[in-house]
Amino acid sequence: MMLDTIAGAQSTTPGDYRETLASICADLAEFFGSTIGNGMSKLIEDPHGNFVVASDGDMLVRELYMRYKHPIVTTLLEAGAEQGRRCGDLVKTTVTLACRLVLSGLALMRQGVHPNAIQSGFSGGLNAARNLVQASASRAPVDTSTIETTLSCFLAHRLSPGASRHVAQLVASHLGCHLARIERGGMTCERAFDTFIDTLDIVLDPGGNIVDSRIVQGAAIIKDPLNWQTGWTRESLGRLENARIAMLSGELYFDKKKRGETIDVILHDDTPARFKAGIDESWARKARAITSRDVRVLITEKGIDDALVSALNAVDPPVLAFRRAKPDEMKRVARHVGATISHDIDTLEDKDIGFASCIEPLHARAGTCFVFRKDNDPGHNTIIIRGSMYDVCDAVKHHLLAAVKHCIDVQLNGLVPRFPWFFLGIARDVHARQPGAIPSRARLAMDAFLQELAWLPRLVQANRGLDPLALPPLNASQGSSGSEATAEPASAVAATSVEHMLTMATVTASRLLRVDSMILNPSGWRKRAGQEQRKNDEHEKKD
Repeated sequence: MMLDTIAGAQSTTPGDYRETLASICADLAEFFGSTIGNGMSKLIEDPHGNFVVASDGDMLVRELYMRYKHPIVTTLLEAGAEQGRRCGDLVKTTVTLACRLVLSGLALMRQGVHPNAIQSGFSGGLNAARNLVQASASRAPVDTSTIETTLSCFLAHRLSPGASRHVAQLVASHLGCHLARIERGGMTCERAFDTFIDTLDIVLDPGGNIVDSRIVQGAAIIKDPLNWQTGWTRESLGRLENARIAMLSGELYFDKKKRGETIDVILHDDTPARFKAGIDESWARKARAITSRDVRVLITEKGIDDALVSALNAVDPPVLAFRRAKPDEMKRVARHVGATISHDIDTLEDKDIGFASCIEPLHARAGTCFVFRKDNDPGHNTIIIRGSMYDVCDAVKHHLLAAVKHCIDVQLNGLVPRFPWFFLGIARDVHARQPGAIPSRARLAMDAFLQELAWLPRLVQANRGLDPLALPPLNASQGSSGSEATAEPASAVAATSVEHMLTMATVTASRLLRVDSMILNPSGWRKRAGQEQRKNDEHEKKD
């Protein structure tokens, strides 16, 4: 083709493209489909030669995305990644269904059906299925046992049974209180999730077991105090009950251009001894300004001068000082203890000082985690996640946050019962409700779409080692009713997750089916680096 001569590009024919598309979709459908439900896991080797066994959709998508740089593969994986970002669930189902729809569309195209008719049929089936999902969604009651069950079911496919139950128990009570406030506030799912995260600190503590994880009431600062190793012990820290807390955002360093009181002293007799004495006296006055307000804990976002640290240690009793604390942690602690973050000691007022009933040091990966508790305000909690290694703790944190988002989504938008067996009823009901005026070719595509929906529960049944033909044709409105002898109990999934999964899979499949060729670089497909690529082209022309 003429395009082959432009910048060395290579263009594929429609036949070659469709053959490649069919091969890739068949491989990805098998790869992800075998892991859905209680399916198989995959053995993944990282660039360093280490191996990990995983079946988590987000991890599988991320690993494949790094290894296979092909436009078709990237398009399908990005659909799964977007599903994970938006909903935190049904990542593998999204990729699998998109691949299956592509294969069904290619089969129709071999029979002479145009891609536009296929897209029209897929869209009609999608709209009908989404309407039935919305009509069948049910709200879950806001109680601790129901929330714990929802969290546990979500985590069961990602963690061991014991770990999933334990992690669900940790957060169920706190999430229940938050969901009760959400119903009264009328928040969106994203806003409700962000608000909940503001009331929860997650501390990773590798070197243990997941079932040893625990939750404590209070907000945490993951930082060792300046004088923790020498000036304080667990016994002396116990005396910090009912402690007053000052929080500052500015630097506490000596600067003679900004410290007028020190300049006056220094100019009187500018000798090294007098200079040092002036600085020490300046910081001593600031230390007395802190202790005069009965402040026992000082937390700063930036640095603290060593002279001020010495002055704080010299007072009786000494002040527990934290420097360079993370802004997010400071904001959470400030909200919990009722403090206002001031800029400097000079601007600190009595109304800015917070209060904590007690301060408890806990072991954490980065050092010591200090939890500030307030007995009359149990609205903030800290979860200590244990695990054999840091990657395990981080994975548990990721799954926990996804489960919380799923639970909030279920509460706000309802859930779809008996997923994916629910799709059997959807396929039958859509067939019964669609009018006969739909064009025959589009009707073929809609039938193919519904057949793929009905295929999903049979795939899950086969992955569990059961007979995929033993499923009853559940009606979409039957919910959790139906034969119990078919399989293990299905899980309830957020209605918005199901809708988004159907949309992403259908849109992705339609987009790929409407392509008839690819233009590739001579050395295979690769991402261009923008400005860097143009500079390389300019150098080649000069040479």
